[in-house]
Amino acid sequence: MNANPIHRNGPWPNRPAWLGRNPSAFVCACACTCAGVVLADGVGVALAGAPSPADLIRSFGVPRGILVCVGEGATASALALARETEFLVYCQFADATTTEVERRAIDRAGFYGTRVFVGEGDSNQLLLADDIADGLVAGSDALLPEAEALCVVRPGGSVWLGDRQLTKPIPAGIDAWSHPYHGPDNNPVSRDQVIRAPYLTQFLADPRYAPLPQVAVAAGGRVFNAFGHIAFKQREEPWLNTLAAFNGYNGTLLWQRAIPQASWCTGTR
Repeated sequence: MNANPIHRNGPWPNRPAWLGRNPSAFVCACACTCAGVVLADGVGVALAGAPSPADLIRSFGVPRGILVCVGEGATASALALARETEFLVYCQFADATTTEVERRAIDRAGFYGTRVFVGEGDSNQLLLADDIADGLVAGSDALLPEAEALCVVRPGGSVWLGDRQLTKPIPAGIDAWSHPYHGPDNNPVSRDQVIRAPYLTQFLADPRYAPLPQVAVAAGGRVFNAFGHIAFKQREEPWLNTLAAFNGYNGTLLWQRAIPQASWCTGTR
């Protein structure tokens, strides 16, 4: 049984872990349930009094990642976030007509399928995997239950429900992997009490191919990868001699740094 107290009850039939209830809705997403006024062009007006992009970045604690928007006004909020932040945004609408109108509006703005993604589904249930989004914003008129909002947001992530801000608690028992073989004792056995079988894929993300050698450690919801100096194909070259940090819940690249070339001592003067 999942030790995380905030999760959906029971498995979803025929669903990989990295998909929501509808495979077409799989995205690196942002769910904001916002209320507003829909204009003739379908873009709409963002929810009055909604947190600004700067406020969202501060509350989410990361400069980029996945967010969620549903309902009237979601498109305007998603486009503002796409223009002013580095987040990917997921919007969800309850009927096919509205979904198509909003998709076309986002496409005209140049963000559809690259920064903003759209799904169609019930207003009280999001088509996202558990613990996948960094944050969620919902208008005061949204039908989304608080439990569902907290379910799709990762531990430590923020949920805005109207004028209420919630932070998803970090469950006790999450272990860190601080050394290549778990700890300084080189015993590769985790003490994690949250992850339990069956072990399913949480996300797929770049880099799919990377240089050798590689080493990875993890802590605080982040995975840190050091990529080495050997690239067998051109596709691996951008990651040569690179240290990078990724979001451990959705694979978002948080930052990367070049690893300085080593200085070799020949033993001569």
